[in-house]
Amino acid sequence: MPHLNVAPGDHDHTVSMYIVNIAQAEPRLLLHRHRVAKRWFQPGGHIEAQETYWQAVIHELLEETGFELSQLDVLQPFPLLPTINGQYNPVPIMVRHQRYERLDHFHDDLGYAFVTAQEPNLPLSPEESQEVDWFTLTELASIPANDVNPDMLPLARELLSDWERWARVPATDFSTLDRLPGYLSPLMN
Repeated sequence: MPHLNVAPGDHDHTVSMYIVNIAQAEPRLLLHRHRVAKRWFQPGGHIEAQETYWQAVIHELLEETGFELSQLDVLQPFPLLPTINGQYNPVPIMVRHQRYERLDHFHDDLGYAFVTAQEPNLPLSPEESQEVDWFTLTELASIPANDVNPDMLPLARELLSDWERWARVPATDFSTLDRLPGYLSPLMN
């Protein structure tokens, strides 16, 4: 998705996902090599026009990871917050405000943490980076500094070391879409 707000000083809203796989003895974090930045990043992207934060999480998960909501639990703080009018959205684990000098604008990012014991059900979108891999804490530390997004490392280390202290809530508990937008249907086939 291109940037929606391109004037100097504008803010684009983004989401990012930290996905920890606990199927093996040592947890692993999913990263992809960003097509433009050419470094390892957590999956994520821009919130599109007419889209909520959670809808952006759903579409970015499908496009960049191949995960469906039914395969993931969202990590949430204890105690769980009460619902408002019978519904609530997941609490992000991180809110980050970052300036992009080259574009002279900002990204305001909400980061969400997920846990799974599965591999993705769906293929990656052909428009997205196909270079995706799982990293243990040791493997993450061995990535050269100029080959990884340094902003995500502290949170990635924390999640790999201590994901069990968070409440696990099925990601489908937060779904606010009656159906997926039409542009995602090719990813579901």
